[in-house]
Amino acid sequence: MKDLSNNRRIIGIIAIFVLFGCSIVALEFTGNKILSGARGFIYGEGQWAKAQKKASIALLSYVFTQDVFHYHLFLDQLNVHEGDKIARETLTSKNPDVKAAYEGLLQGGNSPEEINSMIWLLINFKNLSSISSAIEYWVLADEKIETFRNLGHEIHRQIEDGVLTEAVSRPYLKEIVLLDEDLTRLENNFSNAMSEAARWGSNTVFWTTILVSLAFILSAGFVCISFMRNLKKANDRLQISEEKFKTVLDNSRDVIYQYQKDANGYDYMSKGVVEMLGYQLEEIKEGGPRFILERIHPEDKIRMKEELEKFANSERKEKYLDDTEFRVQRADGSYIWINNKRTPILDENGTATT
Repeated sequence: MKDLSNNRRIIGIIAIFVLFGCSIVALEFTGNKILSGARGFIYGEGQWAKAQKKASIALLSYVFTQDVFHYHLFLDQLNVHEGDKIARETLTSKNPDVKAAYEGLLQGGNSPEEINSMIWLLINFKNLSSISSAIEYWVLADEKIETFRNLGHEIHRQIEDGVLTEAVSRPYLKEIVLLDEDLTRLENNFSNAMSEAARWGSNTVFWTTILVSLAFILSAGFVCISFMRNLKKANDRLQISEEKFKTVLDNSRDVIYQYQKDANGYDYMSKGVVEMLGYQLEEIKEGGPRFILERIHPEDKIRMKEELEKFANSERKEKYLDDTEFRVQRADGSYIWINNKRTPILDENGTATT
């Protein structure tokens, strides 16, 4: 009888270990899935925002230059938003089409490694308050994009009919800027909501793990020390995952600038350049391309001087669109690789002015 009792006790302890192990695996899987999905949506929002900014610049350029090239560029950028919209509509429906959602998210420029987690997160947690809020912001943003698209069509008709004068274009320019501001606000709200979902997932996993741990301690006290060590390791892994996620949120946006060909400094430079290079914003703006050229890595300097000379003498708008990669010295003396892409604004004669 004693042996039978001992066997039952051993089986019970083993069962507790198995149950505990399964619980931890499930929690780890769920936590990583939530973080991966939220991280994917944050990255996707960055791609969404980048396409929106490029579309805004393209439409502004189209109004200024009336060159249909910019209108086609505008439409191309909106394809990113269309893909994400397709994914959202099917994933929030009663019968989600996972394949259509996957293809839509790919079209939206999302990371292929994260798409499955993104789909899983939206299907399983779309009723969670933070994710529900994110979806609402997403819907509003898609509506704004549709307004943006219709505005582009209207401007295109005006230009084709030859009636888009400078006076007529002013309200359009204002509306483009306002739409861009509204979309930026919605993008930030979406990111904040997804960040909240990630925090909720992390906290839920954490506290659920604590509860399971307490149950395990009550049922198998003699393995408490070993169990707590394993739990700490699990919590450390969760903390590392959370820190990685925070790092993704803290990443700066692409640096945007405007430069007149005949000017010495930059007309405009976004604040992200300060974090990227470590110099004062006004110092970079006033210094212009020469400021950057003086800090280019010696191995890249000759190539860049030749490229700048070609750029200064070139009237081909395609030249502006070439990607340029080079190393620039930061304020702390280190070097960073820069990828530079130029987009021209053309005057009425089709000549690049910026």
